[in-house]
Amino acid sequence: MIDNREWRRADVDIAAECACLDLPKEKFPVRVININESGLCFATASSVRPRHKMNMMFTLKGEGPVSFEVKIVWSGYFEKPGEYRTGVKITHATPEDLDNFFRFYHASLVKPASLHK
Repeated sequence: MIDNREWRRADVDIAAECACLDLPKEKFPVRVININESGLCFATASSVRPRHKMNMMFTLKGEGPVSFEVKIVWSGYFEKPGEYRTGVKITHATPEDLDNFFRFYHASLVKPASLHK
């Protein structure tokens, strides 16, 4: 099978919080499982709707906290019971948060995910 993704994925294991843009005070936990230069994939207990927009907040080891506005590209049931995977594209972030994220992403390509916990 050929992987047609534009960017290479880096496996990570990062606790994060999400909030829907229309309900910013109602946050829910997710676990980021891989990242690339334009987005990320996270695991959660329930499915979310594609094209929906959310805020994501998490801390990158060595880079500090970051916050992104993301758009859901896909979401669906995965391997584990009660676990859904969701792929999102970063649609808005401060230049500082993007710089921190890019540094972390590039470092993650050469380090195993266990070093990022």
